[in-house]
Amino acid sequence: MDIKQDSLKATFNAEDITESGLINFKHTNQGGEFGHTVYIQKTKNDELFLFSINSPDLEVAMIRNGNPPEYSGGMAVFPLSNGKSKGLQDFLDGLRGNPGWQFAYTPASTLNANVKKLAP
Repeated sequence: MDIKQDSLKATFNAEDITESGLINFKHTNQGGEFGHTVYIQKTKNDELFLFSINSPDLEVAMIRNGNPPEYSGGMAVFPLSNGKSKGLQDFLDGLRGNPGWQFAYTPASTLNANVKKLAP
């Protein structure tokens, strides 16, 4: 998926997530570096869940928007379906004066195809 942005503002749209996969976040500041990766799970019922660890700003943004995490294997798990992605958008926009984030979504099928290409 291409990064959706207006200037440097990235917009998350849950409908763009076609299957489980990874989202990589990159800082929007000058020379921004990649800073965080999350797993996105899409269930057979089309529900979305975000799995994250070690990202206090992301957790704060989700909790501030009424989306407290469940925990699984030490990871914070946030539902994103049914309008619960506002915290993720706030995180993308930047919190407490910190720069925001751009992101790229990679579906699991793309990851699997890339691994198969590496096989001898």
